[in-house]
Amino acid sequence: MTNQQWGNPRPQNTHRAPILALVAIVAILGVAVVWLLVKGQSEPTTDEATPIATQTIANSATETEKVIETAQAAPDTQDRCSLREIHDDEAKGWINKVVYCDGEWLVAGQDGTERIGHFHWEGSWQIISSDGRVNGYHCFNSDTIKNLGAPAGFRQLMVQCDEGPKPKTNSTLAQAAESPACNGQYILILESVIQYEYDDLDSKLSEALAKYPGAKYTKPGACSSLRGNYNGGYVYPIYYSYGRDVAALCQAKAKFGGNARSLNNNSDFSDPC
Repeated sequence: MTNQQWGNPRPQNTHRAPILALVAIVAILGVAVVWLLVKGQSEPTTDEATPIATQTIANSATETEKVIETAQAAPDTQDRCSLREIHDDEAKGWINKVVYCDGEWLVAGQDGTERIGHFHWEGSWQIISSDGRVNGYHCFNSDTIKNLGAPAGFRQLMVQCDEGPKPKTNSTLAQAAESPACNGQYILILESVIQYEYDDLDSKLSEALAKYPGAKYTKPGACSSLRGNYNGGYVYPIYYSYGRDVAALCQAKAKFGGNARSLNNNSDFSDPC
């Protein structure tokens, strides 16, 4: 078959392909632009989100600081009862022993002496003012004790001014008690007999004196360095006398135990040994 029978091939359009490619590119770009616009409206940019996150972190840090400051400013109940917390007030530096503490009420004093104080927590330990003295010791009226609203354990450690037992005047031994001079001489307190309201004082004194041949005893609070009242009862100390001989006093204490004491009217309860 000749070329004339088939005919010459139809020439191709060489300009059509580039046009189609351009149209495809434009379409893709259009879709991309629309997607970016929609995304931009629904999500904040990095610059918009950063201040919110920063503010949240800052607020959390501030709240944490407040919690820490509160914890530091308000000691818990156990810390309140520690000598470290009590000694935050320099005026209470003499205290070295806690007798009673529940975080709200405190009885504390100086070990080896009879110096003692009653306190209530009011942001810090505040001393409770006494209503008077009994045998040289701070005491409180029954109404004062009742109106405090303190627990029983605390109230039992408060000496009452207007209530409590009185020494029995019909006790033979009580009437025969020594009246030592409160001139600084030394004694060794071996035991203390406490007389409550219905006690048989003669029997209690006789029993105690039998333990310590040659010992003496004196009336409650005979000198201000001797305890006069304890927990609602009157105190009769049983003792040996050593005059000014401190060496003999301390030697006897090592043998018998007890409390060495100077008889004075300065409320000095210190132990010379």
